[in-house]
Amino acid sequence: MSTVIKLKYSTTTAQPADDVLVQAEAAYSYDSGKLWIGKDVTGTIEAKAIGGTYYTGLMPSSAATHGILTASQAVVVGSDKKINEFLVDDITLDANTISTNTTNTNLVLDPNGIGIISLAANTSITGTLGVSSTSTFTGLSTHAAGIKDSSLTASRITYAGTDGRLVDSANLTYDGTTLTVDGALDVDNILVDGNTISVTDTNGSLVLEANGTGVVDVNATTALLVASGTELQRPVAGNVGNGAIRYNQTANRFEGTVSGSWTGLGGVVDIDQDTYITAEESTDDDTIRIYAAGSQRATINSTAAAFAVNLSTTGTLTADGATTLNGAVNLGNASADAIAVAGTASFTESVALNGGVVVAGSQTISMGSNRVTLVATPTLSTDAATKGYIDGLITTGFDISDGVTSSTISGGDTFTLNDVANETTVTVAGDAVTIGLPSDVTIGNDLTVTNDATITNDLTVSNNLDVTGNTIITGNLTVHGSTVTVNSTTVTIDDPVFTLGGDTAPTTNDGKDKGIEFKWHNGSAAKVGFFGHDESTGKFTFIPDATNTTEVFSGTAGDAVFGEIDATGVNAGNVQVGVTGDNEIDTASGNLTIDSAGGTTTLDDDVDVTGTLDVTGAATAASLTVTNAIAAGSLTLTTDLAVADGGTGLSIFTGKGVFTSNAAGGAIAFVTSSTEGAILQYNASGVPIASNVIDGGTF
Repeated sequence: MSTVIKLKYSTTTAQPADDVLVQAEAAYSYDSGKLWIGKDVTGTIEAKAIGGTYYTGLMPSSAATHGILTASQAVVVGSDKKINEFLVDDITLDANTISTNTTNTNLVLDPNGIGIISLAANTSITGTLGVSSTSTFTGLSTHAAGIKDSSLTASRITYAGTDGRLVDSANLTYDGTTLTVDGALDVDNILVDGNTISVTDTNGSLVLEANGTGVVDVNATTALLVASGTELQRPVAGNVGNGAIRYNQTANRFEGTVSGSWTGLGGVVDIDQDTYITAEESTDDDTIRIYAAGSQRATINSTAAAFAVNLSTTGTLTADGATTLNGAVNLGNASADAIAVAGTASFTESVALNGGVVVAGSQTISMGSNRVTLVATPTLSTDAATKGYIDGLITTGFDISDGVTSSTISGGDTFTLNDVANETTVTVAGDAVTIGLPSDVTIGNDLTVTNDATITNDLTVSNNLDVTGNTIITGNLTVHGSTVTVNSTTVTIDDPVFTLGGDTAPTTNDGKDKGIEFKWHNGSAAKVGFFGHDESTGKFTFIPDATNTTEVFSGTAGDAVFGEIDATGVNAGNVQVGVTGDNEIDTASGNLTIDSAGGTTTLDDDVDVTGTLDVTGAATAASLTVTNAIAAGSLTLTTDLAVADGGTGLSIFTGKGVFTSNAAGGAIAFVTSSTEGAILQYNASGVPIASNVIDGGTF
């Protein structure tokens, strides 16, 4: 018997649901009569129909029915490549007739886009021809020149009447040259009626626009009348645009729009027209009027100039004639401006100068034999003083000497004490003279102190400090520099701990090693050694021949001799304990070698081997636990190796059986079959079975 393959099927479900099938899996529904196949659509396996009795049942049963339109069957043309009739929506194609199926419905011939309906043969229309859009007639047979309506009058323009018929009127004629309209002509928003051209839309503008470089020509010999009205009647400039002109009856001048504002035309006027100049406001008044901010500020006529505001000038004001200033007169600013009088200034009354009097350096003040009275006590050396004040200051002279040179200070002379920069200071406060030292003292030559010197504040030495005797520092010693050198045969430090790397804990990693650098000689060359903390490895290291690169040391680690080493771990490239070839533990080759001179190595405790255990000789173990593979030339077990220990638990197997586990997974089971074509499968319980039937199941 051959192997039977059964498709997945259903007798009650028309279509497999999503993800019931797998990709390319077939299934059949007896309910819908369709054959399905699974298809992956963006991660969801959908069932797609590919055949079945549903589709084969649509085909005509015999050749006799080919070419006959039958309900609920596919269309198959007959032997003559024809079908008896064809129905599309509401249209029937039968013989040479195209008709509609529904009573009183229209038959519409509608080409796509700019396509046309072309009737190549003679066309007969027995009913009414209705044209709802533009139609073009070529080659009309009714009249050689086109369509003729005998009811129309020559030269009249034809238009559609109220009933849709063509009519004409004597009010609208065209003789081939002139269009005559008897009545008003309404074109867009422009109305021509009689001798008036007006705009029909609300607040619309009438625009006369020439083409290109042409101009709008007003051909008349009389006058062009522009709009005229008061200021309240003036439209908003932004609404009419630039270039508008009107006559302002309020200001009695022409005005136009510029940059969204009304401005006067001619003369001097600002944008908002509240500042301007007029030459005459009535017949022959010969008066120039100056307006600012809507008010008259000045007038000039043939006799005088009058100003209603303050008169100010930043330049020179020259008055050749007599000038009369009534009221208070303010000349300049007391703190900044100067008043110059080129001639003689006469004051009949006393003059109060609140800002003082300043005389040029080349000039003098003449009092005309008069006295200057009420002089205050001077406070500056340049102040004027009275005679009594000066007499009180005059004293007798005195001598001054430095022990070698003497000098006499006469009465009235000034005795000056000069300080020496960075060495001494001289301060005068009232009657006291103070001679002292500056905060920073610089001594240009030697300073010799024969007795004790006590410095209570900081001492700064900008150059070298050479101390030939002993130096005792009872406080802290802080040295700022790049190098500290101690040339001494013996250095004794009481502090048991050296602190390297700074006086405070660092906040960032500077990448530098910390330790001791020493210099030595190996008999042939000078060397630099280092022992300390390696920043890159975080380990303590010893380098006898080191290279110092910005306090990062590199080189080959050297040997060290220690007594007993007490450590939690040792990481070394090679460890050797004992004598080579005799009794030793050696790691020189990368392997751990334990060699006993007696030929026997005894391990008194448990041995845990996580890698491969290679035994070249015989091995005997009462109990052996191995976590990884065992490589052996031969291995003999007295009992079967259990499944739990990696074995089968069996000495012999069932013949012609397939190796599998039992239900508990703790022992070996076998699947056998004598049926031809049987294959290993799993039933619904997950139990391996042998069967010659491949069953797709149901859905």
